[in-house]
Amino acid sequence: MKRKLVGGRAEARWRKRGLKGAFTLLELLVIISIIALLAAMLLPALIQAKYAAKNTACRNNLRQISLGLSLYVSANGKFPFGESPSGTSDWFTVLELPRTWAFDVAHAPRGTSTFPYGYFGGVFLCPLNSGSFENTQIENSMAGPDNQQVLFRPEVSYGYNHVGVSWNDQLGEGMFGLGGLSNGQPTPESAVVAPSDLIALGDCFSRSQLSPYDGRMTKEFISPFALAYFGNPAWDSRLYVNPKKQPGFISHHGRANRAFVDGHLNSEDMRKAFEANDEQLRHWNVDNLPHRNLLLD
Repeated sequence: MKRKLVGGRAEARWRKRGLKGAFTLLELLVIISIIALLAAMLLPALIQAKYAAKNTACRNNLRQISLGLSLYVSANGKFPFGESPSGTSDWFTVLELPRTWAFDVAHAPRGTSTFPYGYFGGVFLCPLNSGSFENTQIENSMAGPDNQQVLFRPEVSYGYNHVGVSWNDQLGEGMFGLGGLSNGQPTPESAVVAPSDLIALGDCFSRSQLSPYDGRMTKEFISPFALAYFGNPAWDSRLYVNPKKQPGFISHHGRANRAFVDGHLNSEDMRKAFEANDEQLRHWNVDNLPHRNLLLD
């Protein structure tokens, strides 16, 4: 009898502890809500940390390219052509920086067409640059030839200030960027009036006073204009994707890293409208003058 009583007390104590350790539905919902709230608070920080890591890699790439450019100028007393007159070399090849060559395949959104293409790796590949949408004439298996937008990674993720504010020299003084003079001669180091105020390299986003084209991703070159030379994108309105809504622009958080001739880096807020004021235009010209009358758009 005594043993049974002891057992009964033990069972009662066990039941009491079991009931005490159980969760009610309300408590469970509160815990789930707290976890969801903590996740919502931490997610932006995680996204920002991921961006910061990739942006650091981007800036390191640009710093290495800028150093390669400085060494080239020191050895030759001149800046490289954007594109050599003979067409055999471009600015990113003469710097002799280590690079790899990778291939990818772009897929058409409709039909079965694919587009193989290549791009440089190593320091010429920005981890934030997934490419931009380009209109491509493809064969649609359902309806014949069709213009479709396909996402392509650029061959080089960074651009060279090749021409400054003007593609065509109207003053007889040569181009205002670093890519060469109108007489076919390379730009001498001595031509740069303010090395700390002249953009040399940067993420492949050009500027424009025209908001539909501002922030357009370019290939190999950057400039304060986006229409001339790079082509007027007469895109079908159904396919057109605003430059500032492109994947590469979004992943850069709307900012473009710029390397100046003296080697320092700066970050340009591309989300702000480009006013093409004198201060902004001076950053692109070797003589540190705005040359507003020659701005192409």
